[in-house]
Amino acid sequence: MATQTYELKPRGYGGILDATFDLYKQNFLLFVGIAGIVYIPLAIVQALMLTIGGQTLAMAAAGVIAFVSVFLALFVSGAMTKAISDVYLGQEASVAESYSYVLRRWLPYLWTNILSLVLVMLGIILCFVPGVVFAFWIVFASEVFVIEGKAGWQAIQRSRELVGGHWGRAFVLLFLVGILVAVLQTGPTALIGALLGKTAAGHVLSAAWQGLSSTVVAPIQMIALILLYYDIRIRKEAFDLQVLAEQMAEWGATPSPRPAPVSDYASTSPADFGTASPTAATCASCGRPLQPEAAICEHCGQPVEKPPA
Repeated sequence: MATQTYELKPRGYGGILDATFDLYKQNFLLFVGIAGIVYIPLAIVQALMLTIGGQTLAMAAAGVIAFVSVFLALFVSGAMTKAISDVYLGQEASVAESYSYVLRRWLPYLWTNILSLVLVMLGIILCFVPGVVFAFWIVFASEVFVIEGKAGWQAIQRSRELVGGHWGRAFVLLFLVGILVAVLQTGPTALIGALLGKTAAGHVLSAAWQGLSSTVVAPIQMIALILLYYDIRIRKEAFDLQVLAEQMAEWGATPSPRPAPVSDYASTSPADFGTASPTAATCASCGRPLQPEAAICEHCGQPVEKPPA
């Protein structure tokens, strides 16, 4: 689908929120498609259990549904990150390509999220405060994986580096958006409960609204988080996102390495970006430039094949 071009610049709270809702409105069907393909079937299954088997069967299956929901929500988040990033950078985006991009890398993506969760849980067990600190460390871990291609502890370290010095901005923005999302999701649920009580109809309608609200409302929080991620990169790294967009298109949406500060580009012409010199060695696996004497490609992680003597 064709996408609108967004101005890539540092934004305040109001600017990020304005861009969030504009991005959401302009690409509503795309984001609803990514979320709805998972959340709506889960809501239907839960509603059927309540209708056919009653509340007892639904309660028995609640644990299984909750586990499956959390597991699948990780991939919804990854696909949403890919789509939002593509749209913001003016690239083509689709439901199929967004999911395909994440599913091709499902194992390292899952490992990155598990490691992030373990880190936060460990901090909470040791003491509540470290758990909060670790939660801020990993706030961009999934975005770093999808957009920059870093996985596991490397993604967490990169997330920690980005959020450093911006904890307050991250907290305020996510708090404001979180309140909005919570009101939109829980308000109708509470109203249904007040009107219908613990009846079968009330449980079915609550389950239906849960799936619908997750589909329609949850993307708002994801958009705000990703726009904050790009805002911090612009502020901290003077990063020209137009270059990133060109690189992602050239390399088939393969995330680019972290750029050098803008001062390092002073003596470089625009034609040199993303282009290896004629004599530079390139990786046989991904075709990207190699560092001198490198044993492993820093872009794809594959061993470097040494030319015959």
